[in-house]
Amino acid sequence: MLDYRYQTFLVLCAERNYTKTAEKLFITQPAVTQHIQWLEHKYQTKLVSYQNREIRLTNKGQLLYRYLQNLQAQIKKIETNLTHRETANKDLNFATTLSIGDELLPRIVQAFAQSDPKLNISCLVENTQQILQQLRTGDIDFALVEGNFPKQEFAHYELSSQPFIAIASTQSSYQIGENYHISDLLSETLITREKGSGSRKILDNLLAEQNYAVDDFSRLLELGSLNSIKELVKNNLGIAFLYEEVVKKELIDQTYQKINIQQLETSHSFYFIYLNGSLFEPEFTHIFDLIKSLN
Repeated sequence: MLDYRYQTFLVLCAERNYTKTAEKLFITQPAVTQHIQWLEHKYQTKLVSYQNREIRLTNKGQLLYRYLQNLQAQIKKIETNLTHRETANKDLNFATTLSIGDELLPRIVQAFAQSDPKLNISCLVENTQQILQQLRTGDIDFALVEGNFPKQEFAHYELSSQPFIAIASTQSSYQIGENYHISDLLSETLITREKGSGSRKILDNLLAEQNYAVDDFSRLLELGSLNSIKELVKNNLGIAFLYEEVVKKELIDQTYQKINIQQLETSHSFYFIYLNGSLFEPEFTHIFDLIKSLN
């Protein structure tokens, strides 16, 4: 368990408000101030500051916050392991992004279940930003993600690299084999994942490289369900940008067609990630090797 003054700092970082921090910890607001001042005196540096009446972390404050989150997450796993009865089933908690989960998750769960008959498996399917926060708080042990993440904060291994393509229904007017420019697509309805998802971040970056944005399309449909996106494209209600592996079967049976876009051919990686500096790295690298063998 972390010292209570570190706990106060963690809550203040999350709440960004002294009053709310005091209420959450059932202590007085002056006590919160004293705890922060004690830490600043201990490390001889300013950890928090006020800017435009808002609490902001200094560079050293952000560094301490990241270290404490990492430490707190590992303490949580240590406590779980030590209090776990030797005869009880072990727990495996992880998460995947939607694009990875739909294709790879059933095989991963099967491999884990077969590798250890006394393993309780819990997997969340979330967007990248939600997953990163769950890793920081220790709610999950590792994750499989797409898109961008702070690589200085998370240890990572590449699982695979997948083409990221534009697709349309075979009922659409796009010609197979013909090359298009992104400007040729702007009259379309764009069907895409919600903000915070890895594939949405990749799409935003790709469009920005050519001075476009999702709002430049005639209409935007944002959905958290990959299957819903695929169904709408299938019914010729718009176009989407997805990983080729996600629609591989539908491309083969000609439910969808790939739209060839000039200067927009790209591949992006799927990663296995966990908190940097984890005490459980040998366990995680073993799990990565198992998952990697499924590709």
